[in-house]
Amino acid sequence: MTRRPGLKDVAVHAGVSIKTVSRVVHAEASVLPETREKVGRSLSYLGYVPNTMARILRSGIADTIGVVVDTIADPFFAALVSCIEERALSDGLGVIFASTGFDPGREQDQLLRLTGQRVRGIVLAPVALDHHYLERHRSTTPVVMIDRSRPGFDSVVVDDLEATRAAVEQLVRRGHSRIAFVGKDGRFSTTIQRHRGYQQAVVDHDLGLDPALAPDSMAEV
Repeated sequence: MTRRPGLKDVAVHAGVSIKTVSRVVHAEASVLPETREKVGRSLSYLGYVPNTMARILRSGIADTIGVVVDTIADPFFAALVSCIEERALSDGLGVIFASTGFDPGREQDQLLRLTGQRVRGIVLAPVALDHHYLERHRSTTPVVMIDRSRPGFDSVVVDDLEATRAAVEQLVRRGHSRIAFVGKDGRFSTTIQRHRGYQQAVVDHDLGLDPALAPDSMAEV
């Protein structure tokens, strides 16, 4: 495998010092325009790629955030991670995506891998109920929960219960009386809250809980 060119290679090609190349790479102001242009040509010609890990080791600060979701095949999470990436890029940050497959063990492995890479922060759609193992990392790697909340963590969530109540009430106002609940899955706290909101609205409007429209078989987590 061909060795990637380093600062020394660029310095030799441009006929300048390694320190000068470093100043150009890090966009420092103390470089003459003609020198900056000459080094830039050498960087382009040699195909130099900055050593991100070396910079992280020096500064202790990464330029990426981690995003961990169930699966990016889910349309909801696909749209969400796209928005996160767009905002991160606008702030000069890269994004590392990982998935849990809704497996608590895999979630822990992914989170520890990301903290080991010194990402600047993590956005997590949590699976496990216990994230105590993140405590020793949170002073340097903040974690924000999305879609589902967990005690002790900042969270960005929707009030699924009230949103579902409002949806059912809108259908009732339009004259509907047989309203079904589709997509129940007891693994997800969000779905459980939606089912509760559905049941409450149906009871409040005396529509009758018909098992055929929403079988009451969800196991709460």
